[in-house]
Amino acid sequence: MIEVLVENGATPPPQVDRKTKQKKVSGASKAPGQPGVSDRKKQNRYVLTVLKNNVWTPLTPEEMDVFEQENPDVAKYWKDPQELEQMELPKFPDNT
Repeated sequence: MIEVLVENGATPPPQVDRKTKQKKVSGASKAPGQPGVSDRKKQNRYVLTVLKNNVWTPLTPEEMDVFEQENPDVAKYWKDPQELEQMELPKFPDNT
């Protein structure tokens, strides 16, 4: 399952050393004095998926067109990103 997600652009899960419970750093190490990029500041790639034959697969362009026609209130947010800035978020209590 993880292989299918990674093949379609998902980020592989971090590997954890079971003895020390620490995440292993993959890729090249940072040079000293070089600021790192926070995980929160990295741009993520999201894909709308559908469950077919017990496998989650990305929507085809045709399926995406049908989804946009059936759900125009949702589709407007990725068609016009300015809509996200105008969206009013509900107020939640601090303890949720």
